[in-house]
Amino acid sequence: KGKRAAELIVANKELAFQITEKGKRATELIIAYKELALQITEKEKRADELIITNIEINRLLQLNLDKNRFMAILGHDLRSPFNGLLGLSDLLTDNIQDFDIEQIKKMAGLINTTAHSTYHLLEDILLWARTQQGKIPFKPQTLKFRDICMNILEVLNPTANEKKITINYTATDQLTVFADADMIKTVLRNLISNAIKFTNIGGTINISAEQTPSTTTISVSDNGVGMSPDNIAKLFDIV
Repeated sequence: KGKRAAELIVANKELAFQITEKGKRATELIIAYKELALQITEKEKRADELIITNIEINRLLQLNLDKNRFMAILGHDLRSPFNGLLGLSDLLTDNIQDFDIEQIKKMAGLINTTAHSTYHLLEDILLWARTQQGKIPFKPQTLKFRDICMNILEVLNPTANEKKITINYTATDQLTVFADADMIKTVLRNLISNAIKFTNIGGTINISAEQTPSTTTISVSDNGVGMSPDNIAKLFDIV
């Protein structure tokens, strides 16, 4: 019995040692898990910081692309009217002594009209730039479509008349649209300006609008040179 008791004591000591070792190991594992959890948290935090950094980098890249796009549009759209202004003013300056008063008045009128058209074009481009930056509030309201068109045609008709282009307006006088005034004017002015630009001398431009209870479809059509299928496919791509 004494021998058996001694063996039990030794066994208990061994078991206690094993339990102590397992407890020690469990403590080490807990510490290791805590360390691992801390590392994971730090990595997640770092990943979040990298995501925020990437978002900021992408935002800056987009701003740079918008700036380049704006400069490209500005240069492209203003080159033609400025060439017209320079050509008219050069012609008047070089030949003013040979012109009578009526010719001078006509040249001055053309310069004035071109200057106004160029100014409105510049306003449209600047409006587009501010819209891209989210600085233009969207304020839709009920507008008379005819009033908007007549306002635009008042500026663009002289250019159309120079090319003997007829502009027909066929929408009803009572037609109204719910839209932002600046935005719809910008879109219409660009459509009509392009129609005048690419319509041959003596051509025709038709402006119409059809309305349903829920939508209004506005159409600006011409009998100009038209667009190739490849260009139509890239119509909404801004480079």
